[in-house]
Amino acid sequence: GTAVGAAVRVWDVKSQANVATLEGHAGAVQCLNFSENGFYLATGAADGAVKLWDLRQRTEALSFTESSDLVTDLAFVDGKAPTLVASSADGCLCTFDLRRGALGAMSDNQEDELLSLAPMKNGTKLVVGTESGVLGIFSWGDWGDVSDRLLGHPQSVDAVVPINDDVLLSASSDGILRVVGVHPNRVLGVVGEHRDHPVEAIALTADGERLAS
Repeated sequence: GTAVGAAVRVWDVKSQANVATLEGHAGAVQCLNFSENGFYLATGAADGAVKLWDLRQRTEALSFTESSDLVTDLAFVDGKAPTLVASSADGCLCTFDLRRGALGAMSDNQEDELLSLAPMKNGTKLVVGTESGVLGIFSWGDWGDVSDRLLGHPQSVDAVVPINDDVLLSASSDGILRVVGVHPNRVLGVVGEHRDHPVEAIALTADGERLAS
């Protein structure tokens, strides 16, 4: 999917056809993510709105407006209750119970912009990248405040992607791509860098062999 203004276009990669155009956001779309089964697409906008789209029906399934600032990242987590997690520049993390179609929980304000999300440890932990460079770690179900903080990034952590349940890759505005271990918490090394240019997005191939930044 690619975000264009307040609309989202969904493409068939093989045929290069635009198979759906999803409109309904009042604010510009900032982030999006597919559910694991590919049936749903979550989108977050600059005005704080989060929407869930049913791609089989090509319709809006759910809409949430709890965030007061732009939505920076979205993550689906399948568990006893399928959950969508949203980070926001307003400093709060929101979880949405997709079965009930309602807000599950909202964290305390972390007094820091929340920029990126990575479920870890078989869904028992959620790592959140922040504007200050701290990686906050929430324990699943305990959404009031982070249970742990991981230091080592001198500038903002704009994107994170898990390699496995214990290790993730981080992209920072200092231009460096790092390998980071979670529980035990430590920066393990550097994958590459963009010198003085900030890294705003990263993607890892399904086999874990190639990273684009």
